[in-house]
Amino acid sequence: MNIKRKSLGLVLTILFAFSCAHAPKENSTEAKKAEIFYTHGTEKLMSEDYTEALALLLQANELNPVDSKILNNLGMAYFFKKRNDLALTNLKKAIEVDPKNSDARNNLASIYLTLGDIDKAQEQYELVLSDLIYQHQFRTYFNLGLIAKRKNDTALAIKHFKKASELKQDYCAANYQLGNIYRGEHKYQEALEWYKSSIQGTCTTNVEPHFAMALTYRDLRQYDLSTKKFIEIKENFPKSPYAITADLELKKVKREEMFTIKQNDEIRRKYNLEKEKNGDELNEETFESPNF
Repeated sequence: MNIKRKSLGLVLTILFAFSCAHAPKENSTEAKKAEIFYTHGTEKLMSEDYTEALALLLQANELNPVDSKILNNLGMAYFFKKRNDLALTNLKKAIEVDPKNSDARNNLASIYLTLGDIDKAQEQYELVLSDLIYQHQFRTYFNLGLIAKRKNDTALAIKHFKKASELKQDYCAANYQLGNIYRGEHKYQEALEWYKSSIQGTCTTNVEPHFAMALTYRDLRQYDLSTKKFIEIKENFPKSPYAITADLELKKVKREEMFTIKQNDEIRRKYNLEKEKNGDELNEETFESPNF
């Protein structure tokens, strides 16, 4: 199961993976106890009770110190408790115990990425890609896309994000990143399509793509759609900081809309004066406002 670290937000989401399968059963009483602590610790980890998760997973690890899945989740518990040193130690040990534990390798790479060690992160992600039976490669491609974006390799970032979206079509984070890239390149229609994809299904509760869509409509001077979207954000996400920002953006939209109307009126006036100067008859029906 995957989880995104909340403090990073949707814009720079880095995905981590918890081991959710039960630890291998053994006949010994200690192994059974370890499995119980592991299961409960994983539940606490998933519910973001990191203190209790750490306590339970430490007990599981003490009873079964060479289980790769326990070590993976223990490493993540340390990470969320801001002990990166112990997180890295346990994740590396999880991989030593089981080199095929791609969840642990993905997590190791993701921690390297959060720490800014991009080269080490990329190395580990690329090793994960070699695991042909790993079922969550969309995470790997997404994180490689983040690395390419940080390296200003936009073409490669697009390639990775599109691959992630192809592997998991309702992948909100990848679709949102693609929208951001295309908006940054002033390809507003393409940006809108990716933003729309990033608010489908379970992703409707993500406010960031909605806000980005409202800004993109404004970029296109589609002020009615931009206004409508900002109002939706205020109504549907009233407790979000974006609701306050939407208020400010609505005022900007109104100002830009009025400026555009005045601009068009001025162009029309100059056009008519030019027609009169040249002795031509005015023909309002043939006049077209310029496209900006």
